[in-house]
Amino acid sequence: GRRRRTWPAWCLVGAAAAAVCFLSDAARRNAMVRSLLAGMSGAMAGLYFGGTYMPKSYVLYLLIATSCLLACVFIASIASSSGRGKGMQGALYMQVVFTLFVALLPSSFMLQPYMLKAVRSSHRTEALELHRVGLLALYAALSTLIAFFIRLRVSQMWLEQGKGSRHDVALRQRGVQSRVQAMEDNDWLASLGNISALLAFVLCMWLNLGYMNGNPASVFVLAPLLLLLSQDNGLFRSLSDKQRYFPVVAVSLAFLVSSAMFELLLRGFLEKHHLIHRSKSIRMELTSTIAVAKNLAMLALTIPGHVMFAGFLWNFRHSRDFYWVILLPLNALPVILADLQAVRLLGVLGVVAGILQLFLSYRIRKFGLQFV
Repeated sequence: GRRRRTWPAWCLVGAAAAAVCFLSDAARRNAMVRSLLAGMSGAMAGLYFGGTYMPKSYVLYLLIATSCLLACVFIASIASSSGRGKGMQGALYMQVVFTLFVALLPSSFMLQPYMLKAVRSSHRTEALELHRVGLLALYAALSTLIAFFIRLRVSQMWLEQGKGSRHDVALRQRGVQSRVQAMEDNDWLASLGNISALLAFVLCMWLNLGYMNGNPASVFVLAPLLLLLSQDNGLFRSLSDKQRYFPVVAVSLAFLVSSAMFELLLRGFLEKHHLIHRSKSIRMELTSTIAVAKNLAMLALTIPGHVMFAGFLWNFRHSRDFYWVILLPLNALPVILADLQAVRLLGVLGVVAGILQLFLSYRIRKFGLQFV
């Protein structure tokens, strides 16, 4: 009993000691030593997390420690390499480490029922849920860290590329071609960062919807994770730094609209056939067809303004002020009349977007008059 209570604390001490050694000058000179120390620190921290917060299963402790080890080794490789080296810091090595890190998540989920057989049957369901929540939270945190460090590294690469082009006439004349070539060279790293950012966001949303009652307002806390996305040669080829706020706004709006549509059109059907648990707090407000129709109408009023604002964040083309003068009072109606929190939030966002657009138009006109 006493050993069970104290060994996680010693793991935490070991993780801190390895981290201190990792930051020393001696470790900075050798990439292999840095990777070993980073892996040791991550593994010890994973054992501490598993032993302190997870149900007893040494095999699952080992899987958690391995996940933390791989994440820390990958982050250390990013911090000490440009991504073009060979061996321990090469692209292939880092891609293999990242693939193993991601693959361990579904593997751990599949092994859960078998590894927790030692838990008494009366507590097994609770132990499974506790381990699942802990594993999702751990992977969400690790994925966020990986995405953050990759975003920093990719930004540094773009900055170095830009500085180099200032001192080279040929590169300055062919700036677009040089930028495309740099993007191709670093595409694999940007892609891994995008995967990490999306994985972190999806896991956080899973925790929110599955275990924390799925409050619609939580999307405003989680959506900023998408600021870690960067331009690559795949799905996000068109995503430049100017458009970095578009995914945040678009995903937030899509989640709120989907949440409202689910509550208005699907939840009643699913509850009727006992496919999901009944939610009294919501269904009391939507017991009649008139109430559902009213909320659908309020939802429809918010859509045009959000489409226009999302388009502005993508191409930065201002809409005519006349449209926003009309849409502002229309977006205020859902704030007053809607029953669902998601629809009210959409109304508030529509009002804020309209005020922002009118303010920007006023500033542009004022700036233009200075030259008349």
